[in-house]
Amino acid sequence: MTELPRLPLPSRRTFLAAAGVGGLAAVTAAAPAEAGAPDLTPPAGFDFPVGGPLPFAHGVTSGDPLPDRVILWTRITVPDPAAIPSVDVAWELRSDPQMTTPVVASGTVTTDASRDYTVKVDAPGLAPGTTYYYRFSALGRTSLTGRTRTAVSELVHEVRFAAISCASYWSVVRWDGMRRLAERNDLDLIVHMGDQIYDYPDEDEWVRARGHTDPATFDPADVDFRRWRTLAEVRRRYALYHADPDLIEMYRQHPVFVLWDNHDLSQGDDAHQVDEADVIKAFWEWTPARPPLGDGSGAFGPAQRGQVTPRVQDYVYRSLTFGPMADVRCWDVRHIATPAERAAGKLLGDTQLAWLEASMKASSDAGTAWRVISNGYPFGQFQIAGPPSAAALFPVATPAPGDYGAWDVYPDERARIVQSLRGSGITDNIIVTGDAHGNFVWDVTDNPSAAAYDKLDGRTPTGGVASVGVEIQTTSLGRGGGTETIASTGYMQTHGGMHPYGDRAGFQPYLDAAVPATAALSAALVQENSTMQYAEWDSHGYGIVHLTEEQAVLELWWQPIRTTSDTETLGAQLTVPRGAAHATQVLRPVATSGSRVSAPAPDADAVAPADLPEVAAPALLLAGAVGAAAWVLHRRRTTTPAVER
Repeated sequence: MTELPRLPLPSRRTFLAAAGVGGLAAVTAAAPAEAGAPDLTPPAGFDFPVGGPLPFAHGVTSGDPLPDRVILWTRITVPDPAAIPSVDVAWELRSDPQMTTPVVASGTVTTDASRDYTVKVDAPGLAPGTTYYYRFSALGRTSLTGRTRTAVSELVHEVRFAAISCASYWSVVRWDGMRRLAERNDLDLIVHMGDQIYDYPDEDEWVRARGHTDPATFDPADVDFRRWRTLAEVRRRYALYHADPDLIEMYRQHPVFVLWDNHDLSQGDDAHQVDEADVIKAFWEWTPARPPLGDGSGAFGPAQRGQVTPRVQDYVYRSLTFGPMADVRCWDVRHIATPAERAAGKLLGDTQLAWLEASMKASSDAGTAWRVISNGYPFGQFQIAGPPSAAALFPVATPAPGDYGAWDVYPDERARIVQSLRGSGITDNIIVTGDAHGNFVWDVTDNPSAAAYDKLDGRTPTGGVASVGVEIQTTSLGRGGGTETIASTGYMQTHGGMHPYGDRAGFQPYLDAAVPATAALSAALVQENSTMQYAEWDSHGYGIVHLTEEQAVLELWWQPIRTTSDTETLGAQLTVPRGAAHATQVLRPVATSGSRVSAPAPDADAVAPADLPEVAAPALLLAGAVGAAAWVLHRRRTTTPAVER
């Protein structure tokens, strides 16, 4: 490979410091540039969300790893796109974090306004189960280095996934959960169950805004705070998120497997509807998701040369294989079913359901130990028949009896899925769920309301195995849960219907009072849902799914959102023996870890200068909030000692 001029690199500290509070636009200089590179210094008044020096101001990430290839992603950001209509971008992938070993794969692609200057390539010719490091170069400058890992193809001791969802930008002081994930060095994949961006802030979660930490200075009409109104504003919301330093760091350290959910697909408000096709277009542009074939099979075709582009935007359901140990698939509960199918009680739709049944059977027939499903709706029963006395819990929060589980509205399709799995003898299944902003675990059955189900052994009175898997809900990285919802209800009922908005001091007593109410309502919820094995709806964070040949270990890790911390708590750990399809809580948990550990992507000052092809300079972000006050779950901290990390 030809030796070409070495390009200067930005320091990670310099890159992330430029983000300021949530990606300020106060970046006054571009990354160090080679001689003759164009000036990318932002002019006075530059107001686009960026997280570091131009042009790689939104970091790098990777996704959808296969045993022999992986998607690599970045975006080119310049002060005046009209002056630079297209940009050639070089990329390279090597086997060491210092980027000194021979190039394993490399190439050059062109990006422009038609794809919002994003870059998305499929790096081919890789070895399975291998950690690689990658970076991009354009306009005489080089990006941060990212780390990725291909899927294993042979049996390994364990496969480890992190599970995340519901990352509301405005609801947190900072994303400590993302930072803790970035620090982990033993993950195969981060599974994102959706709501990676939000279309609006909740009225009781005004914690930060772009460039501001004092709610008194928040502007509800600001483009980075209100609902989006155009395709350009949807793209800008992705840019806002990718300007956050914790998100940048998490995404550059691990490959991700992304699913969309309702907020990702929001079309804005009634007065300013964004075409759904445009919202989906932005998803494919700004995520490292690998587009499946356009035939509904969920399969991938050969690696696309040049820029990766979806063949048909509507299909997002797909699957990845991690050798004999596991495969992970996502199903689409938000978009693919037609209105007629929804009216007929079908959430997945006929084509997707046929794919699911066929792919699950093929996985089992191949001898794969575990099947993981990324899911955007609670699959297990989520009902409360009658809450305890509201006066004894919280005088102004009275959740109504009712049915709050999304799949409870589609019982026939849920029953068909479970019965299909049971009929084929496929029981080692783990559903990882987002959307509802809580920590809970169910055994998976076709009749979750059956009073005869035994929580202790997961069997019916006849001794037959009723469950075909376990579902774990891994709470939110930022959006409010049970405590916030109950507190907001109380605040509104004592303030003439007004939301808390930025009244953080006035809202805090309601949050404090809501904690015991949350715990009390949780106990009722666990009692009334026979297959629910664990519940807690106060804490925020992510999950870990640790898979071996013998068992699955499910962990719920929690971090604060209204304060910051350098540690995290293992709030709960449950085990699922292979062949049993029943979750049991570990009363004195010891955190799992992986045996395949890799060095993190380093600061740029520890990396060799780029040796990339020289390219010519151009010519000149809650549907789930409905009824959420009844989705309140049980902490069980009296039996689960906290484990800090």
